[in-house]
Amino acid sequence: DLSRQAAPSFRFSATKQGSTFECSLDRAPFGVCEAVHTLRAVKDGAHVLRVRARDTFGALDLSPAEHAFSVDTVAPRIARGRLSASKRLSYRLSERATVRITLAHGKRSRSLSAVARSMAGCTELVRWTSH
Repeated sequence: DLSRQAAPSFRFSATKQGSTFECSLDRAPFGVCEAVHTLRAVKDGAHVLRVRARDTFGALDLSPAEHAFSVDTVAPRIARGRLSASKRLSYRLSERATVRITLAHGKRSRSLSAVARSMAGCTELVRWTSH
């Protein structure tokens, strides 16, 4: 899984009612956590969250569940944007992404040539999602 948030949230449950949970991020010691758990300020990169349950009698789950995920909070950069003589818009991205370009701004439409002339401001018109 890929998260664009530096503080991703996770939800988990146990088969025994009344169980409590302990979590560990990236092999850190386990600590008490809730069934809906939001991590604090996770750095960009790959991570593993481990969760184990403790039932009402104190018995501890000996095989914690693991969830691998990545955090990437840096948006791709757009460079070398230009409009060719044939009115074709081209650009380069700093990483693989899906780009959607919206030419309407509020109630007024912008022409493609106006967008190309102001490529420095074009990042406001671009919405992206990574693969």
